[in-house]
Amino acid sequence: MTSSALGRPQEAGFLARWGTDALAGLICGLTAIVASIGSGSLLFSHGLPEYLPVSIGLALFSSAALAAVSALIGSSRMALASTQQVPIVALSGVLVAVAAAVPAGAPETVRFTTVMVAVAFGTLSIGVSALLLGWLRLGSIVRFIPYPVVGGFLAGTGFLIVVGGLSLVLNQPLSLQLLTHPPVGMAWWRLAAVAAFIAAIGIAETRFSNALAVPGVILASLVLFNAAALSAGVTPGALRAAGWVMQLPESGRLWPAIHPGDLRAVDWHAILVGALGVPTVIVVSIVAFLMNATGIELANRRDFDIDRELRTVGLMNLVAGAGGGAPGFHSFSLSLLAAKLNGSSRMVGVIVAALLAAALICGDLLLDAVPTFILGGLLTWLGATQLFQWLVRSYRRLSVTEYGVIVLIFVIIVGVSFAVGILVGLIAAAVLFAVEYSRIDIVRHEMTGLEYQTGADGSEKRNELLHLHGGAILIVRLQGYLFFGTADRLRRRVQNRMSGHGQGHGRHQHHYQRRPRFAVMDFRRVAGLDSSAVVSFIRLAQIADREGYVVMLTGLPASAERALARGGFTSAAYPNVRIAPDIERGLKWCEDTLLAEVSPELSVAQSRPLTALISDIVYDEDMARTIASACRRIEAKTGDILIRQNDPSNDILFIEAGHAAVEIPSEGEQGVIRLATVGPGAIVGEMAFYLGEPRSASIVAEEPMLAWSFTRAAMEKLQAEAPAAALRFHSGMAAVLSRRLTRTNRIVRFLAD
Repeated sequence: MTSSALGRPQEAGFLARWGTDALAGLICGLTAIVASIGSGSLLFSHGLPEYLPVSIGLALFSSAALAAVSALIGSSRMALASTQQVPIVALSGVLVAVAAAVPAGAPETVRFTTVMVAVAFGTLSIGVSALLLGWLRLGSIVRFIPYPVVGGFLAGTGFLIVVGGLSLVLNQPLSLQLLTHPPVGMAWWRLAAVAAFIAAIGIAETRFSNALAVPGVILASLVLFNAAALSAGVTPGALRAAGWVMQLPESGRLWPAIHPGDLRAVDWHAILVGALGVPTVIVVSIVAFLMNATGIELANRRDFDIDRELRTVGLMNLVAGAGGGAPGFHSFSLSLLAAKLNGSSRMVGVIVAALLAAALICGDLLLDAVPTFILGGLLTWLGATQLFQWLVRSYRRLSVTEYGVIVLIFVIIVGVSFAVGILVGLIAAAVLFAVEYSRIDIVRHEMTGLEYQTGADGSEKRNELLHLHGGAILIVRLQGYLFFGTADRLRRRVQNRMSGHGQGHGRHQHHYQRRPRFAVMDFRRVAGLDSSAVVSFIRLAQIADREGYVVMLTGLPASAERALARGGFTSAAYPNVRIAPDIERGLKWCEDTLLAEVSPELSVAQSRPLTALISDIVYDEDMARTIASACRRIEAKTGDILIRQNDPSNDILFIEAGHAAVEIPSEGEQGVIRLATVGPGAIVGEMAFYLGEPRSASIVAEEPMLAWSFTRAAMEKLQAEAPAAALRFHSGMAAVLSRRLTRTNRIVRFLAD
């Protein structure tokens, strides 16, 4: 009893969900039938109107196949599929070319069969391409098509949809001849009916937010038309003769259009001519699928597995193409309608497929019941909506140049062809990208040796001299990709700075000399460079050689270094060019070269006696000797670790001779990160010593070194035996740390600007 009582609510919930899904499937299925007939009408509306009745069967079959495959294997239960206007419009241009390539004297059966095979070939091509993209997991590539190109393509598609809809209503291709020979008789009444139908849809959309508003207008229009025809006693034959409903194919069947035996009549040369336009059809179809998929993702707040859905689209079109059907994929409008109707299972798609198949079987009854003004009006409304979206509303959302690309593509599609419009659009977008990207400042930071020196652990004397003369070193840290649009601008910028023009730090120009003598360019954040960039650097090296300054390149990626070497940009070819593995070592070479000129006594080849080093801190030679006597001598060989990261900080090191690297382990990769180089006169480990914290980095000897250790025990003994010297030492170290903090703050402020 209990289990039975508990089971009834679950059963009721299942039945409620089933009922909701069934209702959603029924409404979406009826909408899909009308939409499929309308989109199918576009297939032959541009130049082949005599084949329009056949297109209805092709579209209904394709939509049934597409909906079934999507419902059974798609990754999303909420995505419904059907034939789509965009690939059909793109394919229609190929069909016109195929028909034109058939010899003029060939029988009509040859022309008809060839065009039908071309439809299947285009659909199968889309299927194979989508399947390959999905299998190779290249779905993300299609997301890189420039937005203005997509906009221009959709605007052009909207125009062609409008033209197809009006051609369907007028029962003749829309052309400029209609301006001199306007339609007569019933054509005006059909156009009036189209205008009234579109007005009703517009009112329903603006006045009612319900998802059933537009389907309700379509259903009401169908009922009113058939009721009026029935009450007036007008026969289906009379309606067909007057152009109010579409003619059936001469065979009386909607599908299949041809049989396997008809393939003997195919003109394969015409198929090859049309195949030249198939790549464009494939590209625009994949782009349109992506647009629809993005819209469905946003509406349902769920991401697609884009690669799986590409495979699904591929299988959809392979099945449809095998039956001679038209192309298609996920329908944004149908999927959104299903979501608003709370359809939540794959049964919705199955019901839609079943209704489409039923409409295909009962095609004659369906065509007699659906007037052309509804089909043409629905297409005209959809196309006009797309035109308004991309030619009017996008104006405020895009820059003038991006909007210009949309208009350019639209004009070329309308005036020339679909393929040429897309090609010109891609070229225009590429040029626009190059121009816009060239405006991005590839200089991440620009400073001089006054603001930035190699590490904070050099001797105080060295730092003071660099503060006076560091303006001779220009430091430029680069970012992004160097190509023809950015490399020459960088060359001219560096060249102007090295010539004394455009100085960014005029208040320091009295130091050492006005013109910098070293140009350090750091490539650590550069993604790559092209051959034009190599030429720009060669020109800079030639100017540097003539004007007598050094160009130092640091942190070059291996690919960039190889590209420069191939172009002839080497130290052997240009003596004033140097290359260092990182900015610390490159900048240190420039600092050492500069200091060797302005202060030979501070030459890197000489040592810095301990007493002199401490005297720079306490400003008293007697106290310096007292403190020095408390220090312990340390001799280190190359590779020895003077300080190990995370060890206790028990002493301060004074470096008298030799050089060492300040290193920390790198994250995510093997090796270490080199933070700085320390040499004669450097004081290291003092920060952790005073804070009582573990060592923050390791100090590794790069050559034989002589250092002195001032331990915590020696400090305590000094405080007890010579408190004045200890106090003077603490005061001096506080001044050292303050100066270092001031320099660090200056660098931080500069980099944050």
